[in-house]
Amino acid sequence: MPNEPEFVTDHWWWRKGWNIGKRFYTWHFTFGEQDSLKGMVAQYQAAISRFPHYDLVPFEWLHLTTQGIGFVDSHTTDQVKEIVRKAEDKLKDQKPFAVTFSLPQLFSEAIACPIFPAEPLNKVRVAVRESIAEVLGYVDEPESFHPHVSFAYSNAIASAQPITEVLNSVDASPVSVAIGNVDLIRLGRDRHIYEWELVNRINFTV
Repeated sequence: MPNEPEFVTDHWWWRKGWNIGKRFYTWHFTFGEQDSLKGMVAQYQAAISRFPHYDLVPFEWLHLTTQGIGFVDSHTTDQVKEIVRKAEDKLKDQKPFAVTFSLPQLFSEAIACPIFPAEPLNKVRVAVRESIAEVLGYVDEPESFHPHVSFAYSNAIASAQPITEVLNSVDASPVSVAIGNVDLIRLGRDRHIYEWELVNRINFTV
C-alpha cells in the first residue's frame, strides 16, 4: 500500500469547534443501501475485528465526505434552504453515474477505499461548493478532493504492520457502485462514529 504509515493514531481527537452535542451541515454521498459495497466492506471488517483499536463503521453510516457548510448554530435555516435551492438548480440535469471502490488503503487514522474516477463526484462537489459560496460568500474547505470511503477508524496509537498483513490477506475485488443522489446532512460525532440526520436529498435525473 502506498505511503503506508508506521503507526496508526487516534482519529477521535476533538478538532476545532467540535464537542459533544455539536452538529455540522455538510454534503455527503452516502452508501448504506449499496449491497455490493456492503459485501466487500464486510470481508475487511471481519478481518480487522480482532483489533480493539479500530471502530468499525456500520453499513448505514458509510459515506464519502464531500463538502462542508459549517456548524448548525452558525447558519440560519433560510441560508441552508437557499443553498439547497441553488444546488438543486445547478444539479437539475445531473445524470446518475458509476464509480469504482478500489481495495482499501491504510491511513494513519482510518482504513479507506479510494474511489475512481473522481471527475463525476467532483462535478457534483463543485456545484454544491458554488451554491455555498453564492449564499455565504465563502467556502471553508479547500478545492482539493481525494474521494474515499472509510470503513474503520483508529481509536489509539498502534503499529501499522499487523493491520497491513491482515488487509493483504483478504481475498476481495474492487466493486462498482451507482451514484444517484447527494445528501445534505446534519452530522454528529459524539460516540466514536459519524452519524447524521438527513436534511435534504438531491436525486439525479434518470
